[in-house]
Amino acid sequence: MQKSRPEITVITNVERDHTDILGNDIRKIALEKAGIIKRGVPLITGCDGRTLDILRAEARRKGAEIMGMGKWNRIARYPGWQVFEVEGLLSNYILKTRMMGRFQGFNLSLSVMTIDKLQMMGTYIPDNSLEKGIEDAFYPGRMHVISEDPLILLDGAHNLSAIRSLKESLIDDFDHEKLIVIIGILRDKEYRRMMEEISSISDIVIVTKPDNERACDPEELYRYIDGEKRIAKSVPDAVDMAVDIADKKDMICVTGSLYTVSEGMRYILN
Repeated sequence: MQKSRPEITVITNVERDHTDILGNDIRKIALEKAGIIKRGVPLITGCDGRTLDILRAEARRKGAEIMGMGKWNRIARYPGWQVFEVEGLLSNYILKTRMMGRFQGFNLSLSVMTIDKLQMMGTYIPDNSLEKGIEDAFYPGRMHVISEDPLILLDGAHNLSAIRSLKESLIDDFDHEKLIVIIGILRDKEYRRMMEEISSISDIVIVTKPDNERACDPEELYRYIDGEKRIAKSVPDAVDMAVDIADKKDMICVTGSLYTVSEGMRYILN
């Protein structure tokens, strides 16, 4: 069977994730991800520091061009929308997106660099397709406001980096009185540090367990919360508990795993 050859490869970042398979050594994880680098195929990455050094070495070994991101800045934020200015290889772009969170600028920058590089390599992309695609894009369960009354946000932040981005967004982008967090995490994640990060800005934390064999025991998560905390035996029970204790100006956030968010979404919509 003939193997396909990509036009371009992208490594967004390197985090300690799936540690049961990849281990805890960030260098080894970077080397594993570097396996997608192909001889002579350009690489776009948002990595920095030690991980970028590892990718550069592998790209050099394979004769692959490596490029980082351009500059980006959030220039406006409205209810349900935000606007970024993003530097590309061919132009600077003003991009409107309904995907919330300042960290979307990072994602948009990688997308812009990839699209512009493909165009420079001969791929035809119609005018305004980039802007329209980003404006139309929506990722259910990622910075997803599923209810306004009560205010419920779903965010599938499933590793430490994503939880930190969620924390920043909850501080910068949402007005509320109490913040009630429902969280269930898989046990192969850095769950202790994830719990410490999110509980530091939460008024009440409800720990639970998605229906997945890799899910961490809620009793274990419970240990790493400072402040008011509760345990729910399932995600639907956690949602009911949060809604019961939330006042009109409070906010509920469901997070920790895409499995947790998926179960929460199904229950809320049904």
